[in-house]
Parts: sequence; C-alpha cells; structure tokens
Amino acid sequence: MIDQEVIKGIIVELKASKGEIIEEIKKGLSETRAGNQFEHNFTGRTSRSIDLKTPIFDGVNLSWDFDSTPGKGLNEGIKPGKSVNIQKLKTWVSKRFNLEGSERDRMVYHIIKQIDNDGNPQKKGWFNDIKSKVDNKVTKVMEAAVLKQAAIMANKHLNKKI
Repeated sequence: MIDQEVIKGIIVELKASKGEIIEEIKKGLSETRAGNQFEHNFTGRTSRSIDLKTPIFDGVNLSWDFDSTPGKGLNEGIKPGKSVNIQKLKTWVSKRFNLEGSERDRMVYHIIKQIDNDGNPQKKGWFNDIKSKVDNKVTKVMEAAVLKQAAIMANKHLNKKI
C-alpha cells in the first residue's frame, strides 16, 4: 500500500507542473489537424479556457482531468437538438472556406441543418488528436513526481534505521 504522504506529495508535484501540461494542450490546439489546413484554435478562447482540475486520488486510482467549457464542446461536438453558436460558425466558415456574405450564410444554414438532423458527425474530438502527446507529458511529470516521492520516503526510512 502506498503511503498517504507519498500520494499527497505526488499531487503537489502534479499541481506544480500544471503549467507544463496546459502548454502542451495549447500547443496541440495551435497545430493543424490531419486533412485540414487550419489549426483548432481561431479565436484563442479555447486555449485561454483550458485548465486542469485538482488531481484526485480515490484510494485506488489517481486521476487528473482538464476543464474547459468551450474545449469540452469542441471535443464532444454538438448533440442533436442542441443549438449552435451561429456567429462562431460564421467565423469558422469564413476562415475555413473563404466565404463571405450570402454564400457564407448558405453554407452555415446547411451545416446547422445537418447538425440538427444528425448531431455533429465528428467521429473523434480535437483532444483525441493531441491526447498521445499530452499523455506522454503527463506520464513524464508523473514519473518524476513518483521518483521524487520514492526518494523522500526512502530517505525517511533510511534515516530512521541509521
């Protein structure tokens, strides 16, 4: 069984590295998606909204989730029957297809109609594209935290025996 002090120490280390993980997520948002010439993040709102929740240890698992209302919507897409932010969609269509005025509005209308009928047809979200890089970064941070806490615990036990 892992000592509670070790878990607390790991959580402190994770919280201290929060900025590194957020930067990795933001970096992923600024990369272009496969088959798309545009990056995920046109306005920067999603990047600015990314945050990490406090790590939680439930006695068995240590979890560390990100939090972002616009990021969650971007990742999960739009469910059938939910409304779409038309102005954001217009901005996206303008940038993605280089359309303006009535041509842009017609394209937006057809996209909204398709979303209303089917939900967002997206099979995987933006986070899926960058997940492996973020997971690698989290793993490195976690390994460093575990090694540091193991060294602290070993020093405590060695000092007690000497």
